[in-house]
Amino acid sequence: MAAAEDQKKKTRKDRLEYFWMFYKIPAILVVISIIAAVSFIHAWITNKPSVLDAMLLDIHSDVTEENMEQDFVEAAGINPDRNCVTISTSQLLGDGSRDYQMASLAKLYSQIGTGTLDVVSMRESDFVKYVDAGTFLDLRDLFTDKELSAFGHVYRDEDGKILGIYCEGMAKMKEIGGYSSGENGIIGILYNSEHVEMAGKFLQYLNESE
Repeated sequence: MAAAEDQKKKTRKDRLEYFWMFYKIPAILVVISIIAAVSFIHAWITNKPSVLDAMLLDIHSDVTEENMEQDFVEAAGINPDRNCVTISTSQLLGDGSRDYQMASLAKLYSQIGTGTLDVVSMRESDFVKYVDAGTFLDLRDLFTDKELSAFGHVYRDEDGKILGIYCEGMAKMKEIGGYSSGENGIIGILYNSEHVEMAGKFLQYLNESE
């Protein structure tokens, strides 16, 4: 009986691996299309232009996305009746099942490709994978030397560009429990962000304590 059950589990696993091997790209494209459609419908229904879209990958916080959004809206002086802010914390690249990782990666690629994502944080080992692709804005183009020094530990590439801020030194990130255990995270602004100034305010907001 146990052998039959093991064989059944093995067969299911083999099917999943077969599907992943041969249908990975189509599946990712379907997920991207669904995400784009949902984003469009949400924007059309709410009729509120977005002024910031941030994705904090692989954080494990007890603070809800809604509370984070509301707190930043108040801190930045944004009128919630006219504009909206989206802070996503549920995506995982390093934890969770492979299907969940695939869905999270698809959402990340979709938002970068459509230019709707402004800020992203991820574990350092993931962040460095995107550096050579020119994914992140050089923060020297946005902040003065004095403002950058307030962040503490920054990430520089081989050319000296400052592409991210280490999350371990950001007070607000500590308060919400982001990257509080295990590998450190880095946060940066996307090269094609349409809300660079607001993205900069968000990084400064995360760096400030209550």
